[in-house]
Amino acid sequence: VTVKNKYPLPLIADLFDQLGKGRIFSKLDLRSGCWQVRIVEGDEPKNTCITRYGAYEFLVMPFG
Repeated sequence: VTVKNKYPLPLIADLFDQLGKGRIFSKLDLRSGCWQVRIVEGDEPKNTCITRYGAYEFLVMPFG
């Protein structure tokens, strides 16, 4: 089942335009911060990765 994207990605040119207007930039944990955000309970099967070694469900957001 494919669900239509509720939040389409903006164009990269638009993002750079908005970024240029900023004065303060924060740097969060860009290295492993994405591995700290828990997936909503019950949504884990939506992030299943199937390999020849088995099926794996992410418990945290993969790749941010």
